[in-house]
Amino acid sequence: MYSLEEELYRFVAQEIQRLQDVEYCMDLIEITDPYNHLFRNIGVGVQDESHNIYRLTDLCMLDETMQWIPNRSRIRRIVESV
Repeated sequence: MYSLEEELYRFVAQEIQRLQDVEYCMDLIEITDPYNHLFRNIGVGVQDESHNIYRLTDLCMLDETMQWIPNRSRIRRIVESV
């Protein structure tokens, strides 16, 4: 079984692949159940970190080849606060 950090990283990577153009994406990711590693894309709305809702672009970064990838350090900080 993977850690919450690794599962969230994988989920963000899948969303990047699914959406293709993350730069202009307004989608939100919700950590619905951190103990069972459940996440969902809730579409467009308002980011609310107190309810574990994060903008997808905040969970990503550009790598040296200008490709969007999950931001492991940001994900790690989020997981530590959940």
